[in-house]
Amino acid sequence: MDDLLEQLDISIISRWRGYTPNQGYPIYVDHVSFRVEKISGHVGDLLVCELRQLFEACQSFFDPLDNPPSPSTEFPSATIPRNLVYQLTAASIRKIDAVIESIQKPLLGLAKEEWHDVVNQINSSFTWSGKQVVYQFQSSCPHRTTEYHRRTAKFFQAATPIIKLCRTYFNRLLRSANIQSLIFITSSMEMGEDRLTELIKHAKQTGNQIHALVKGIYRLRDPSLRHEIFALRSSFGDLISPILENYWDSLSATQDPRVDRQAIAGARQWLETWNSLFSLATQNCIDVMARDDMQLSRDVHRH
Repeated sequence: MDDLLEQLDISIISRWRGYTPNQGYPIYVDHVSFRVEKISGHVGDLLVCELRQLFEACQSFFDPLDNPPSPSTEFPSATIPRNLVYQLTAASIRKIDAVIESIQKPLLGLAKEEWHDVVNQINSSFTWSGKQVVYQFQSSCPHRTTEYHRRTAKFFQAATPIIKLCRTYFNRLLRSANIQSLIFITSSMEMGEDRLTELIKHAKQTGNQIHALVKGIYRLRDPSLRHEIFALRSSFGDLISPILENYWDSLSATQDPRVDRQAIAGARQWLETWNSLFSLATQNCIDVMARDDMQLSRDVHRH
């Protein structure tokens, strides 16, 4: 615990090293562990949100009291209600308790926080239907052609299964029950810290790629869409899933009777089904874009 707190302290101090008032943002330091990065993020949120609001409220509350009133004047009243200071104090305490809880939380718990953020990001950025996307583009980009709106809706429809499958994958990583999870939480089946750290790193990169794919659909950038689809294929097929498969292999190879082999078999079957669906979804989206390119080419030659 002392070592972790020391790393956290160094990380937070390093973020502000060399910072000047005119710089705008602090200097960030790379190569910190995921745990330190995650907890320092919570501490940073505490400093710039809850504590900052509390200190500003306290300053406004006590400023009128700085100069003692003369006997002939009334005592100055505070500009900030006392109840607001109480509320902000309580909010700060809750946030501090949450930071302490994060420090004590296992690495898998912090990883699930990260994956939950990925799911929320997908949900918030990809909630429209194809018709709503067309309406959004018509409203914000009236100079665009009807053909442009048609292609946007078509690509959105083709990419929707990909995004939904990505969300399903991350939701599965969040499951806690052994029989439904891809990462098991019982002591005899825990994922090692090195392997979990590697999984966290690749899952975070994949989350960024999902976001880039959604942006590519809205902006209708064909090369970007193809690139992000192939990048997602590689991330899941070459990076994330092999980590899970090697993890299950290592569990299956042990002679520990506490290892739930039925749960491992269920996880393998789920991943195999998911891989098949993901392969079909990505190939279908690529085929849709290829057919659309051919149609555009024919239309250009016709005119």
